Amino acid sequence: MVQKNSVSFFNNIFSKPRNIASPKIAAQSYYLLLDDGREFRLTIKRMKVARQIRLRFTRDGQALSMTVPKNCSDKTALDFAHSSKVWIENQLHKKPVAVGFEIDGHIPIFGVPTILKLAKPRTKALLERGEFQVLHVPSSEINFTEKTKTALKKLALETANLHLNGFSGVMKLVPQRVKITDTKSRWGSCSSSGTISLCWRLVLAEPDIFKYVIAHELAHLQEMNHSPAFWSEVERLMPDYKMHRQTLKKNSALLHAIGL
Repeated sequence: MVQKNSVSFFNNIFSKPRNIASPKIAAQSYYLLLDDGREFRLTIKRMKVARQIRLRFTRDGQALSMTVPKNCSDKTALDFAHSSKVWIENQLHKKPVAVGFEIDGHIPIFGVPTILKLAKPRTKALLERGEFQVLHVPSSEINFTEKTKTALKKLALETANLHLNGFSGVMKLVPQRVKITDTKSRWGSCSSSGTISLCWRLVLAEPDIFKYVIAHELAHLQEMNHSPAFWSEVERLMPDYKMHRQTLKKNSALLHAIGL
């Protein structure tokens, strides 16, 4: 479906729906082309439990995801996306500006403004704590972005372990493993085998936000769902979790714009 001066859709390289999560969810992707030439991937997900069409940007703001009822046709879904053109463009205007890792640039770490400084290679990354922090990144100028991300991932793992130690007296089950990931669709996850995965960008946020995500995933060791029992367990682990959950929701796009 191609229309002049409107949103156009083109089939992606796969022509048939592919299973992306479970037998209950099937997804098919298209490319969405805006009038100004910007192109976005649009993924249509069919779900048995869906009662209406929902369109949203992915957390990193680089693609669109549409959830539709199981029997919804592609034409109906694409027509809905076309009718949402104004909303799409308005959301793009609100998108936070991407912040890269640059020498002498600024990013938040633990919610505190931090200067990124180039350090000699083969030394250890060092975070100077304070009202205005400095992260010394051992790297060459060419590899500064990659090495900064590596340093932040290491710091995120150290921080996660500190928070887990803080929960040691109250958590009922202990995770088998904790790993740091670069996911853009979720802040954390808990597998059935007991592995907790956490997005490295949590180290950019205030400590209590990081702590909330860990409490959330620890609760999944007890309840692999989002039932009332699950949220009761989160509240038991962190009584003021609602405040930090809301703050994370509010600032997700800003955090995901860092390090792109």
